[in-house]
Amino acid sequence: EVFTHWLGADGVLLVPHPCQPSPQPVREHASRVLFVGSAYLPNRDGLAWLLREVWPRVAHAGAALDVVGDAAQGLDATALPPSVRLHGRLPDLAAAYAAADLCVNPVAYGSGLKIKSVEALAHGRPLVCTTAGARGLPAEASASPAWVTADDPAALAAAIDALLAARQQRLRLAEAGLGLVARH
Repeated sequence: EVFTHWLGADGVLLVPHPCQPSPQPVREHASRVLFVGSAYLPNRDGLAWLLREVWPRVAHAGAALDVVGDAAQGLDATALPPSVRLHGRLPDLAAAYAAADLCVNPVAYGSGLKIKSVEALAHGRPLVCTTAGARGLPAEASASPAWVTADDPAALAAAIDALLAARQQRLRLAEAGLGLVARH
């Protein structure tokens, strides 16, 4: 009513915040890494870099990468290692986040807030990302990090390995991420 009055417009639509905190259990034994991305060029380039430079360095036994969204368009699924699964678009991402043990955002460029990073935090999933993947997240979080940042392939793979092996660290990051999303 207030906006209708201020704007002099009919039919003002109120839309809820798209990222409501949705905590998920943090499993004891972890192996599933999730990348979510549209066909937007920074996502496609980031995924290609992840698959070419980072994923071959991930050493955690049984680690699997689930790729959801259109970012994988044009990739030859037969050329990917068996540990990488392409799911394409899903009608609801909740199940993908629930099945994941951590999320990765490997983008190297792009503008503004990275929604995939916010969504990972909102679903209570630890996040490993590049500096560009964390761009737009609140600076206050640097005092008590809700994600791990790494920009070179070896460091990003090491961060993925370390988190998959450390339930308490995943739990701490998940709680910090949920708190961050709830505050903002």
